[in-house]
Amino acid sequence: ASVDGLASADGYYIGHMDGYYLTNTTTSKTSNGATLTGIKRTGKKAVPTISGAVLYFFENASDGKYYIYCMDGETKKYVINNGDASLSFADDENDKTAFTVEVNSSGVFKIHNEAWYWNMQTGSSADGFYSKNSSNNGNNNLYLWEPTDPETDTYGLDGMTYGLMTWTGGKTAKALMAVVSPSSIIIRAL
Repeated sequence: ASVDGLASADGYYIGHMDGYYLTNTTTSKTSNGATLTGIKRTGKKAVPTISGAVLYFFENASDGKYYIYCMDGETKKYVINNGDASLSFADDENDKTAFTVEVNSSGVFKIHNEAWYWNMQTGSSADGFYSKNSSNNGNNNLYLWEPTDPETDTYGLDGMTYGLMTWTGGKTAKALMAVVSPSSIIIRAL
């Protein structure tokens, strides 16, 4: 929900609100006669650890910006914006791009370098994430997920009665509760 501590975390899965995650490989497409390079995405609703999604790490740059990288074995792969609607990985660490990371009150992140935003161009039919010179585009909306140990009771739910809820980032959600009464419904923002 905030950019505080991004650089000190153990990495994040980065994905679009429609359920696609970034991998550590690139993909290419042709648009208006030009070849664009992007970061390949997983299949929809993929489980990150099984389907090729990888953790991305944030390294402090200057002026509140971040260098963003993923790992390929022991090699850091820094994301660069080529300024031509392409995102790729730097061949040389000295070429890495410093990105601005913004988050709104709903926990939606936008990552950009000046006017070039990380964007899942063409939405659900996209093959990857490219950059787009547009700040007001739903395909720019990203979420960050921290990996957690499934054996850890992170939210103190062991022994408690709780419900299941699905939420897609909008104003409403669907919930399944064991007991329905106003006193039993507690929603916790995570």
